Parts: sequence; structure tokens; C-alpha cells
Amino acid sequence: LPALQDALHGDGSYAVRSAACAALGRIGDPVALPSLIEALGDNDEYVRAAADEALGRFHSPKLLFSFRELLGSSDAPARRAAVLAYGEVMRSPDASPGLAVFVVNALADDSDAVVQAAETGLTGLPHERVLPLLLDGLRAGDSGVKAGCARLLEKQIDVRAVEPLIAVIVDAESTVDVRA
Repeated sequence: LPALQDALHGDGSYAVRSAACAALGRIGDPVALPSLIEALGDNDEYVRAAADEALGRFHSPKLLFSFRELLGSSDAPARRAAVLAYGEVMRSPDASPGLAVFVVNALADDSDAVVQAAETGLTGLPHERVLPLLLDGLRAGDSGVKAGCARLLEKQIDVRAVEPLIAVIVDAESTVDVRA
């Protein structure tokens, strides 16, 4: 691993850095996560794409703990990688319902890429699993979460969403009313 991580950090060739990302992804050792996340900020688009693809190989319940700390990172690509991982694992029928909280909360992120990753994770769920998550999100205190849930509920056709959406719209103290 150290040789691949060194190549990723110090080689001038984008092809070598891309290959190092791919190899680190195939190896699947969580020790490589910081290097791959750093590669998301590489100046070459091929390296960034290779890092993103390599990180996708870590989306398993067994390795999910490795992404938990990244959810609070100041680095948007790191948060996006974490939300993508949580979103992918959340699609498993036997996934813990508690995972969804992290993805729903990411709807309020200040990075469009992170919000898009959260929306992708949530829209990939079956209707009967995503609807309760979105309705709970509407009841959350954070206006960003409420707005994100309202956007996603717009795509869900279900009478159970009508009253919670109306409540958000008429809430005089809500900043979500215009977006809902």
C-alpha cells in the first residue's frame, strides 16, 4: 500500500496516479481511504474519476465505519464520498434504518454535490422505505432537510405526504415554505 499511496501523491503522470487509485480500490484496504479521498481533489479529471470509482468499492456494511468520520469533514468531496457510501449500503434490504438519518441530513449540506449524492441514495430506495424517511425529515428542525425532503416528496405520489407538506408550507416560522 505505501508504494501505491506514494505514487498517488507524488507522481507527475496522471496515468500513474489513476492506476494507483484503481489498484487501491481493488485492494480494498480502509487504510487507503484518506489517500483516495485526497485524490478526489486532484487537478486531473481522470485521477478524480478513478478515485471516485475506487471509493465505490468500499461501499459495504463491513467498511461503512470508515466513512463515518468523513460525514463531518470540511471537505465536500469527502462528505460526498461518505454520503454515497451510506446511500449505497442503505439500499440493502437488511440495512439498519439508522443509516438513513445520515443521508437525509445530507440534504441540508452546503455542497450541491453532497446534496445530489443524498438525493441519489434516497431515490434509489423503494417507495415504501423512502416515504417514511422523507416524512420524518419534514418534521425535522433543519430547514435544509425539510426543503430537501419536500423536493423529493414532489416525486412521490402518495396521499400520506399531503398533510406534512401543507404543514411545512403554512408554518409561519419556516424558511422552507417557498421551496415546498
